Amino acid sequence: MASEGGSAVLGRDPTWKYCSPIEGNRNGTICNFCGLVMKSGGITRFKSHLTHKDPHNNTKKCPRVSPEVKEEIRLLVHDKQKAKAKKNADIEDIRSQLRGTMGTHHTHLVNEDDDDEDAEDEDVYIYPTDMHPDERDAYRSAVCALKASNWEREQHENIVGSKRKSGESSTGIPSTMRKSQRMGIEPPSPYEIKNKYLEMEYKEMEAYVNQQREKWKTYGCTIMSDGWTGPTKLSIINFMVYSKGTTVFLKSIDASNYIKDHKYIYELLKTIIKEVGKENVVQIVTDNGSAFMKAGKQLMKKYNLYWTPCAAHCIDLIFEDIGKRPSVIEVINNARKITNFIYNHGWLLAQMRKYCGGDIVRPGATRLTNIVSLYEPLYVVLRLVDSEVVPTMPFVYELMHVMKENLICQGARDWMFKIIQDRWEKTLKHPLHAAAYFLNPIFQYRCGVGSDPKLLQVVHDVFAKLDPTTESLGQFGNERIRDRAAIAPRSTMVPAEWWFMYENQTPTLRKLAIKVLSQTASSSACERNWSTFALIHTKQRNRLAYPRLEQLVFCYYNMRLKLRDMEAKNDRVAEKDYLDLLDISIKVGEEEDNQLFQ
Repeated sequence: MASEGGSAVLGRDPTWKYCSPIEGNRNGTICNFCGLVMKSGGITRFKSHLTHKDPHNNTKKCPRVSPEVKEEIRLLVHDKQKAKAKKNADIEDIRSQLRGTMGTHHTHLVNEDDDDEDAEDEDVYIYPTDMHPDERDAYRSAVCALKASNWEREQHENIVGSKRKSGESSTGIPSTMRKSQRMGIEPPSPYEIKNKYLEMEYKEMEAYVNQQREKWKTYGCTIMSDGWTGPTKLSIINFMVYSKGTTVFLKSIDASNYIKDHKYIYELLKTIIKEVGKENVVQIVTDNGSAFMKAGKQLMKKYNLYWTPCAAHCIDLIFEDIGKRPSVIEVINNARKITNFIYNHGWLLAQMRKYCGGDIVRPGATRLTNIVSLYEPLYVVLRLVDSEVVPTMPFVYELMHVMKENLICQGARDWMFKIIQDRWEKTLKHPLHAAAYFLNPIFQYRCGVGSDPKLLQVVHDVFAKLDPTTESLGQFGNERIRDRAAIAPRSTMVPAEWWFMYENQTPTLRKLAIKVLSQTASSSACERNWSTFALIHTKQRNRLAYPRLEQLVFCYYNMRLKLRDMEAKNDRVAEKDYLDLLDISIKVGEEEDNQLFQ
């Protein structure tokens, strides 16, 4: 009886585990119990062999099958018959509905002997009794066309409608297509899916992007750009727009046939600025590549906006500079060797997990501890500036200050502070960061911040740059709100929302503050989109035309961003956790010494 436990499943039917196939004969079986060879009938006849019930009395009964297996197959056959009866009832229901439109004098021929368990479901066609056999092909094509037309209308009304309610994409057609095949309805062709339905989805996502454009007029926006060369050597430049926690994928450019110097980047960005609206753009954020940097500085001369280096990229460069130190390289290389050795030996890995209580995530008291402790403050800053939950521009200055304080507490050496200071002065330090720090209500009421002449001058300069046509800000440093009811919630609200709610007394400054405080400090969203391109445009799918590739990425990535924003809007926990993670709120009693309270 060892054969009863056989696990070879050669078809969809579980009965195959009790028999073996005959090589070269798909309908032949060999019983694992008695060894009987049946050269025809397939798995259906073999079931009769095991259950001892053959309606045609043409199958020998198995003398060695156990009662348990016999009962198992009997129940299986019974379930199959019930499913088949339900299927026939559904077909009869369809036939009765069709008779109401085509008349009552129709016949339908069914092959009653078709009992192949692995056969696919067939479409059902009902022909008039007086129809000539040669006319049936044309008749069947007409019925298919009618069903397909009705199917398309229903999918557009039902599936697309339900998708808008649930936030799902209408590209989830395959399951509906399979259901339609079972019901005898012809699904849309691949041509229709990649043209008609893709175009429908593209227009819907385009409408979503246009809705976000209205927000840009109030909160301003950040244009993010980054370049990428995929596995198929396709060179692409991405353009995305960020505004107050919402990111949209605007477009991408195939730059494979161009020299990507600063002149080419400048012309591309100039086109994007016109498309977004130059009055809405507060800044352009890119990495520190020379072409993007030079193009950004040229755009600052032409338009009332700023070019800002990606903060996440600058922090990453600090990591790289620290990692080049010989003492750091030696420790990291040794740690890698030890980790690789442990993880390449199963027994040693099991013992390490047993005695250490987990994986290697907290190094012991070695030189590696010092390295990890020095990296941790930088890593926290990188995580925060890389986030899209809330605008990060208002926190860059304070994050760098807190990071330095943490490094001092951990005993960082002078060479590390020199690396950080060099990167800060050469790349990351920017007037927008300083203005956002001053305008952030969490820090503005600190002693000395509101009256700092350097910060006040930076805010004046930023205002004159972004909106030179408006009257001067004047002595706005002395016009800030002194009402404690407005000051109290400043550490629990996103800075731009605080200004939107409380600063009605200074409308000119309020307009500037909302725009500056609603921006991001990094362009990481562009880099996260490259995985979408790599997923769609692979080496196996390298003949995909670029216009269709852009349409697919536009729909897919904007749908992901839309769903993320919908979840964030309904769940403010992530935003609260983000503000708590900053842990840089003003200390109690610190504001009493601020001259703005006098």
